[in-house]
Parts: sequence; structure tokens; C-alpha cells
Amino acid sequence: MSLSPPEHVFCSHCSLPVPTALIDETQKLQFCCSGCATVYELLQGAGLSEYYGFRDRLGEEGRKVETPEEDLTNQGTLREFDSPAFQELYCSALPSGKMRTELLLEGVHCAACVWLVERLPRLEPSVSVARLDMQKAKVELVWDPLVANLGQVARTLTRMGYRPHPVRGQQAAQMHRNEMRSLLVRIGVSGAVAGNVMLMAFALYSGSVGFHEGGTMAPDTRRFFEWASLLVSLPALWAGGLFFRGAWASLRSRTPHMDLPIAIGILVGYMWGGYGAVSGRGELYFDSITALIFFLLIGRYVQRRHQLSASDAAELLHAVIPLEVTVLSSLSGSAKKEAMSASEVEIGAYVLVESSQVVPVDGSVVRGNSFLDKSLLSGESKPIAVSKGDEVEAGVLNLGSSLVIRAEKSVEETRVARLMVAVEKATSTRTPLVSAADSLAGKFTLSVLGLSLLVGLYWSQVSGAMAVQRALALLIVACPCALGLATPLALSAAIKQAAHTGQLIFNAESLEKLARPLVLVFDKTGTLTEGRLSVSKTWGDTAIFPSLLYVEKMAHHPVARAIVRYLEGEVSPPIAAMTWAPTGVNEHLGHGLSAELNGEEFLVGSPRFILKDAKNREKIERLLESAEGAATPVLVSLGRQVLCILWLDDVLRGGAAESLLKLREMGHELHLLSGDHPATVRAIARQLQEKAGDTPLFASALGAVTPEEKLERMGELQARGSLVAMVGDGVNDAGALARADVGIAVQGAAEASRLCADVYLSNSRVSEVVLLMQGARNTLSTIKRGLGFSLGYNALGITCAALGVIGPLGAAVLMPLSSLTVVSSAYKSRMFPKENSP
Repeated sequence: MSLSPPEHVFCSHCSLPVPTALIDETQKLQFCCSGCATVYELLQGAGLSEYYGFRDRLGEEGRKVETPEEDLTNQGTLREFDSPAFQELYCSALPSGKMRTELLLEGVHCAACVWLVERLPRLEPSVSVARLDMQKAKVELVWDPLVANLGQVARTLTRMGYRPHPVRGQQAAQMHRNEMRSLLVRIGVSGAVAGNVMLMAFALYSGSVGFHEGGTMAPDTRRFFEWASLLVSLPALWAGGLFFRGAWASLRSRTPHMDLPIAIGILVGYMWGGYGAVSGRGELYFDSITALIFFLLIGRYVQRRHQLSASDAAELLHAVIPLEVTVLSSLSGSAKKEAMSASEVEIGAYVLVESSQVVPVDGSVVRGNSFLDKSLLSGESKPIAVSKGDEVEAGVLNLGSSLVIRAEKSVEETRVARLMVAVEKATSTRTPLVSAADSLAGKFTLSVLGLSLLVGLYWSQVSGAMAVQRALALLIVACPCALGLATPLALSAAIKQAAHTGQLIFNAESLEKLARPLVLVFDKTGTLTEGRLSVSKTWGDTAIFPSLLYVEKMAHHPVARAIVRYLEGEVSPPIAAMTWAPTGVNEHLGHGLSAELNGEEFLVGSPRFILKDAKNREKIERLLESAEGAATPVLVSLGRQVLCILWLDDVLRGGAAESLLKLREMGHELHLLSGDHPATVRAIARQLQEKAGDTPLFASALGAVTPEEKLERMGELQARGSLVAMVGDGVNDAGALARADVGIAVQGAAEASRLCADVYLSNSRVSEVVLLMQGARNTLSTIKRGLGFSLGYNALGITCAALGVIGPLGAAVLMPLSSLTVVSSAYKSRMFPKENSP
């Protein structure tokens, strides 16, 4: 008997096909999932049904609501938004008494999403402002806490299909925003001053032209403009004060850098111009000095934008464990539940961890049986069964039933907290090429100062005014503006282009490193493999599939979920409900499931669980022994007869072997480092090598590696003088990502890993790493071209200034022209072409 699914049945919300099992022919509206049904009802009730017409007019396609069903019904999953710790970290109070925060939203994909999210006040009266940045999927919210708490707002967003998450790193981000705003104010002041001083300089230069001595301008008018230039240019000195502070700091630390000649040039030029304005003799350099400050501040702003990426250990820790936990007063049935901040949990407290929640403390299970997903923390792809007496660690995900855990360490003493401290330390002690750049800048600075002194002494034999003019012209023309802009502008253009291809680069210096041959270390789970179990092959009688599907839907284990995903595409669920319905389903922790079907025992589970009483045991054992790879077998038996086997595996990502081969051809040395079982890691490495052919892929492939060992391994590779890049996605990779010279987090990465990474790839295919490396090499070529032009300009300018071919004014004109040329070169180069985007 078979049932053919109805044709052309589409979801009333997202317009995607509705699975056969969910089609209700008695209803006019059809939905592909409960999430879409919830959102549809919500929009209809709020009078926002015009959303669908607006989406159609834009030509946008609908998307299935990816919010898990338990998030739509279990309000406790969004409880952290109401915790005092969350309010302190991520919210700010406004003078009106309202609160403001920013949240990242899942599911934002088109302009229709912007239209819908910004109408949140019609669904949630407490919200007065909802502004959505579609590109960043970030919404700014302003709400009245007296009307509703933030948790209620978050639940409304979730019911709309947009699961909210906190924007980590807001404390550091606020500090950085204040710094950049201050720099923009300085740029604005210096730009306004430079414009006005240049107008007065134009009047003075024009007035100097004439057929008699002194030109055509009246002496009193000339004196007015000279004094006005002196006074109007004073605010520019304030704007350029950061160069004076940098110069003073370089003198105190005896490490001269580029701020020193800049400060000397500005100071000498202003003092000499001041002397000319007061005495009425000599040149005024206020136009050159104010323009110089303006352009230098712009260059400093561009550089600073790409240096600001930092997170403290406190926020890293909150990215891994929940902010708020539920504590039981005792183990009795009448125990009271109390919600408190995770940091307040004392040793010995009983912590309740519901299904789909993260374990917040290190401790031991005192009640309950469940399965824990340790993949983000340890890299182990297969869930681990736990029961009373087993030890658990903070940061792992509870996949099964509720657990009560006795806390044995405070949050700050947990292993994951120590790991986050190690991450912060690794981030702050990383060894980039900054020291080499500082050394080169120091030598260049001393050379410029020494050369300007020699030029001044030489021309002082002619006249003091000429000596000052030549030395000042040299200081200005040798200004490192073009030299300093060449690299950050090329990096800025490359980062912008990379973002359009889905590659977010947080640390601009990483591009220079990625352009070189690297030691490239890959994590396995979620990078080279899909990161979730799936049925890779089957053996036996498929007629048992409907019964198997019915039974597996009763379980919560990830293996059961993988089997359900596979079987839903192979059988029609209504048959299982009507004809093949086993009864008395029981779950045996760590072993499998049992039930009764047509009076016979129906078993699903591991070989050890099934084969002990199986009639065809020897045949099945030979079959299992002959199977290759590290896939996990699940056996199905009826009446002690094994009828079917399903093998589950964390399958390779498509094109992974080909992409790894390209990376090897580019000169990179590849390593595989995983927390998964060594046999599984070896099997994955063998599969990749078979696809790659004769060219060896990995220099090493290690399994069962702890997060601390990954961190240590990064240090060992760096100790031999290699530049190391790490590609990973789990909390267990966070320390290694921070310690590596370049950390690359891929799509689906744990939040702590994204905070530590220098690069985030929105597509987790290994081919994206290849495109990243190619783009980095294109960027380095652009940087070299800009630096070559800048050095050539400096050599020519210094020679002309020393010989008197150009004066301070000519030097000030050449300086911005050289910068504009460097800017044009950087932004016209295609380092990350859009056609590379997936």
C-alpha cells in the first residue's frame, strides 16, 4: 500500500511546499510547520496581513520560519533577556525612563523583513522604536519597562519568526564609538579651519600680485588677514593635539614613530608662520599646516577603524553560558524554584537544566537521565549519555530530559571560564608584525629628522629664512600620509569587497598574513564535515521504515532526530500512524528504544543492545565488520530478527577535498585537529585523501584533542617560526582561534569563537577559505603597489625640497595629491570580485 502526496500544496505563510504529513484537506490554509502557522496567525490578528502583498510586490521569496517549536511555546528559553546581568551588559537607560538595546535577529533576509520588524510597536505596545539594519540583521529597540519587560518583546519577535540574540561586545563597542566620534569631531574642526584659512591665504596671495612693491592689497588689510589666519588656525592645533601627545609619548618611551616628525613639522611651521604674522615679514604657513592636520586626521581615522576589535573575558563567558539559571531549594518534590544570575550560584546549589538549555556550572548529576551535546566545547560530534552521578561541565547542551546538577565550582572557576580567560590572554598577547612595522617607522622617522636638520644647516649658510623653508618643506613633503594611507586604504577597500562576498574580516592585518604560505589548521566538526549526524547508507528491509519512523519520533536523542529526518523523505507518515503503529515505546538510556508490534518485541538501538538476543547475530556481526569508515550503526529488529541497519555519520562537506587540494597547491601546510574520536578523525582524513588522489593533504590528523591541547598545539607550530591560521566553529576552538596568527570562524560558529576570530565566513564551505586566501593575495599586491608609489613620491619630494625646487606650499599641495592617488589605486582594485561570492 502506498499513498502519493497531493501536488501543488504550498504554505500560506512562506509559500514553500507543505510536507505530506502536515496537509489537512479539510482546511483552506496550509502550513509547512508550526512556526509558519504561528506567525501567520500573529500577523492576521495584528492587522499586518499586507505584509504578504508587500513581499510579493518586491519580488521576494518567502522563507520557512526556522525558530524551533519549543522556542515558540516555552517562554523560559528567552528568560535571559530579563536578567539583571543582561540589563547591565546590553541595555542603556534613556532620560525619558525608557530603555534602549540592540539585538541580532535570525531570519532577516529581505526588505519585507525590514517592513515587518519595524512595525513591532503595533504588536508590542511597550515598544516605541524598532529600527532594523538589514545588512547586519541588527534591530535597535526602545521600550518602556513599566509596560513590558524585554523578555516579552523578545518573545514577540520570536513569534514573528525572528529569534533575537544579544549583540556581544557592546561594552567595548560603546567605548570604540566614543573614540571614533571624538576623532570625527577633530576632523570636522580641522576641515572647517583649513577651508577658512585657505580662503584668507588665497586673498593674501592674490593681493601680493601687482606692479608696485607690496602688491595691490592695502597694508592694513594685509595685516588683518595675517592676524586672522593666525587666530583662526588655533583650533586646528587642538584638533591635531593627538599627534603632539603621540610625539611626547614616543620621546618618553624612546621609541620614535611617525607622530614625531609630524608634530615637529606642525610646530615649526606654526611658530614660523606666527613669527611672520607678528613681524609682518616672511611666509605664512597656516594654510599648509591646517590642511596637513586635516588630511592626517582622515588617515588616522581610516587606520583606527580597523584596529578596534576587542572582547573581554566576561562577555566571552556570557557568550557560552546562560546569564540566568534556575536553582532548586532542595531535591524534594515541593522544592521552590528561584531564578538568579549564573555568577551568584554557590557551590552545593542544585541547578535545574531543562531540555535545550546550556549547562551553566561544573558539577554532577543528582537527578535525571539525558544526553549532552559536547560538540561546541570538546568537538565530539556524538552526544554523550549522562545519568545520576556523572560529572558534567559548563557550556555543554542538554538534548534530552531535564537534569538537576549539583554545582561543584563557581562560574568563574569552571573549565569554560578558565578557557575564556586563556582566550582573552591569547588575544592580548598575540604576536603580529606590529613590532617590525614600528621598527621601520622609527628608522624612517629618525632619518627624516636627521635629513631635515642637515638641510636646515646647509641652507642656513645662505639665510635663516631659507633654511627654515627648506627644512619645513622637507618635513611636510616627507609626511608619511601617503605612506601611511597606502596599507589601511587598500585593507579598507578589501574588507568592504570581502563583506559583499559574505566574508567578514575583523582584523585588517590578517589579510597580509593570509597572503603568505601558512600552516593551516582545520577543525573537523562543522568545517570539513556538516556538523550533524545524517544517515549515510542503509541495509535490509525498508518495509519496516514506517514503524521505525513512528518509534523514533517518540525519542529526543540526536540519533533519533537524524533518522526521522531521513525517513520523512522515504515514507509517508500517515501510514505509520494508521497501519504500522507500535505500542509501549520505552527509551533505554545509552542503548536504544523498545516497543511492541503485532505481539512481537520491536527494538532499535546499538549493536550491543540488539545483538545479544538476535537470531541472526553472526550474519549481522560479519556485515558490521565488513563496513568501512567510522559511521555509527543503528540496528532494527522485530521478534529477535535484525531486519534493517542504518549507518549514521557526520558527512563530508561537498567539494572539501578539492578545496584542500587547492590550498596545498597554494603552498599552505594543512593539519587536522579535532576533539572527536581518533578513529573518526582518521576515517575523515582517509576519505579526503582518497578524493584528493596522490597529493598528500594533511601533515597531521589528530583526534581527542582538548581545547587546552589545541591552544598548546598552536604555540608549538608558531614556535617553529610558522604563521598559523586556525579554521573552526566550536567553543573548543576559541582558544586556538585567538592564539593563532589568524583565526577563521565559519558559519554556525559558537559565539565565543566568532568573538575571538579575525575572520568570519558566512558560508562554511572549504572553498570559501580558498577564496579568502586568493583575495588576501590580491590585497597584498594592491598594498605593494601603493607602497611603491608612496616611497617613490617621498624620494622625489625629499630631493625637490632639499634642493629648493619646491617650498612648503608646494609640499602641502603635493601631499594631498599623493594621498588621492593612493586612495584611487586602492578603491579601483578588485581584490575580492563579486563573482566569487557563493
